[in-house]
Amino acid sequence: MSFRKYSGLIIGLTLLVTIIACYFNQRVKFDVSVDALALTQDLNSGSYQLARKYFGEDESIAVLVENHDPFQNIDEISKLQQQLLKIPTIIEADSFINVPLLFSPPIYLLELNLPLPNFTSETTDKTMAKKEFVNNPYYHKMIMSTDYRISTIVLELMPQSKINRSIFKRKGELELQKIKNGLSQSQQEELHDLKIKTQKLTQKRNHIVADTIEQVRTVTHQFKHLGKIFLVGIPVVTQDILNFMLEDLLYLGSLSFLSMLLVLIVIFKKLKPIFIVMSTGIISVIWATGVIGLNNRHLTIVSSNFPPLLFIIGLSMSLYVMMRYFEIQSEQPSENSTAVFETVKKVIEPCGYSALTTIVGFVSLLISDISPIVDFGFIMSLGLLITFILCFVFIPSCIIILNPQTTLKLKTPGKWCYTLLNMNDHYRRHIILAFLTLLVIFSFGIFHLKVENRFIDYFKPHTNIVKGLLIVDQKLAGSTTLEVLLESNQPNYWISDEGRTEIKDIHVWLEAQPEIQKVMSFHTFDSTMEKINRNPLKLPMMKMILNHMSDDNERVLVEPYLANNQQFARLVAYIADSNQALDRNALIKRIESKLNTLENKTIKSNVTGVYWLYNNVLQSLFDSQIKTIIMVYYCIGLMLLILFRSWKITLLILYPNFIPVTVVLGLLGWLNIPLDFMTITIAAISVGLSVDFAIQFIYRLREELNKKRTLDDALINTYNSVGRAILTTTITTSIGFILFIFSNFNPLLYFGCLTSLAILLAGAATLTLIPCIIKTFGTKLLT
Repeated sequence: MSFRKYSGLIIGLTLLVTIIACYFNQRVKFDVSVDALALTQDLNSGSYQLARKYFGEDESIAVLVENHDPFQNIDEISKLQQQLLKIPTIIEADSFINVPLLFSPPIYLLELNLPLPNFTSETTDKTMAKKEFVNNPYYHKMIMSTDYRISTIVLELMPQSKINRSIFKRKGELELQKIKNGLSQSQQEELHDLKIKTQKLTQKRNHIVADTIEQVRTVTHQFKHLGKIFLVGIPVVTQDILNFMLEDLLYLGSLSFLSMLLVLIVIFKKLKPIFIVMSTGIISVIWATGVIGLNNRHLTIVSSNFPPLLFIIGLSMSLYVMMRYFEIQSEQPSENSTAVFETVKKVIEPCGYSALTTIVGFVSLLISDISPIVDFGFIMSLGLLITFILCFVFIPSCIIILNPQTTLKLKTPGKWCYTLLNMNDHYRRHIILAFLTLLVIFSFGIFHLKVENRFIDYFKPHTNIVKGLLIVDQKLAGSTTLEVLLESNQPNYWISDEGRTEIKDIHVWLEAQPEIQKVMSFHTFDSTMEKINRNPLKLPMMKMILNHMSDDNERVLVEPYLANNQQFARLVAYIADSNQALDRNALIKRIESKLNTLENKTIKSNVTGVYWLYNNVLQSLFDSQIKTIIMVYYCIGLMLLILFRSWKITLLILYPNFIPVTVVLGLLGWLNIPLDFMTITIAAISVGLSVDFAIQFIYRLREELNKKRTLDDALINTYNSVGRAILTTTITTSIGFILFIFSNFNPLLYFGCLTSLAILLAGAATLTLIPCIIKTFGTKLLT
């Protein structure tokens, strides 16, 4: 027996690989940036790259101070601002105290080449300044709310070095060239090297930003006497999501481990089998994580919780092997190496196909257009493959060395086996009708599935991230930005009369859209200068102002909206993500239709920005869901035909597995829960696990029938062996997934509850519906 001969060596090698994997685990990084959640083709699109190239990334952090009268607390707010500026990585802090004022009293146009007064200047009229904070389009709902109760301090972080910026710039240029004209071999190699460099620089930058945010929190905590203080901005949201991910990973991982341990104690009541099953799950997680670290792959918002998922799902495979070993030992007591050999011989084929169907469920996610879902599918597929290898190499070796025992009475069928058999006999039609009713009712719910969801709904209401975003949506401009990028082939076009008219037309039209709360563009500057001048500005005057304006004033008033010698113009629309009636896709289509009406057909216009990226991801969710379901059923159906060589058995296995998938998707539709990054994966996982149960059950039932037993006797023996493992697996995995209700991330909460429901339905359908169908149509279905 090779297992006895090499069991010690196998365990030793397993431990050695585990130690090596632990080393590579340290390399695993988390990526929750906007880029990590976007579609690859969107990130590589010309408009998005151009917007980032000329107008940069938004790394600003806004400190929101909720105070009934900030003007009475100006000294304390000023102290807070000065303390924040002492943080080494913050180079600028702008608030109502120090922003340049244009109308308090009104300045002259020629003064734009000089430092402008602020709220604390001696020449400033304080009453006029308060009105300017509300009426000046640059500050309206940006620096202060209209009721003066919310004031902001906008922090600018120290930019990356010129060398680092040049690396990102070169990468962007090559990606643009790749889209337009393609790359030579040397350029492709250069782009590959630049991607590695920018990845490392991004990781370093993320550490700097995270450290800065923690320092900002420390400083603001010292000023809590001013009122409630919140931090908002893309870097803050990113960091909060990362913190939630780490908390969930630690908390849910611990809960999963403890719950599985308790269930196994109840089942086996002996230490050795519990140790073997648990250690197999832990080692598979360590190995999978090590491979991720070795390949420098990142964990995203979707894949970050793969350790508890892999541990829970992989446990079912380990249980099948252990339960079958104890069954063989109880039937024919013999040397454990002989029982191990018989166990491997009998279960490797059905377990292989069961593992393969579950892996196919996750592999189907690889055809998605959404990078985090693709990564999740890859990681889980890899992890389950590792689990399968360990189940038939590591577990047999452990059994030989440890010789585990159990108090399970497997020789005599339990009362529950006869109860199930009698229930299937007496209520056969009722059971079939009940499952058919579920299938029909929830099928209609699928037609109500939607993808439109609010980012703010991903988090629980009590979290600071939600409270801060709600303030921005309700009191300030809005938490989400949409950009319109205009490109002309003529330098200085956008300061010409024709160019300014086109910007104004789009600006005014955007402001009229009910979803948009505020718009900023070069028209903001144009209209402000017109108000100061009390007359529209002609082109010569506009050129003179722009040529003589101080760098500081130009940086604030013009550079966010014009770039590259006035060849590019940008309009920024602010939108409330918490708006219940928001339809992202409809708004983007309206804007694109408006841009198509531009009279100057040489102008290139595109919608882009974070809002656009997020909308495209949402719209791709439904297509991805359809593609993954078709893919998983096609592949699994093909494998079942190969395994059983019977279309009748294939349909017998697949039909009950339509039920959990249909119920889950239908429930999402009926409850008006939109598809998201996590719920889109439930269908593929449910199919894989459901087919796993059905294969094990039918494979063993056919084995029993081949021994010339009656159908009832064959069912009793199947219930007592594989049925016990299915029941145990159903309970353990459903408990494991239901623990996700403790997650801070709502999509993961829905994922846990719905996956748990799908597993319970799959287990129930396998143990009741399949026997009822066989009893109704006869054992000819199994031939």
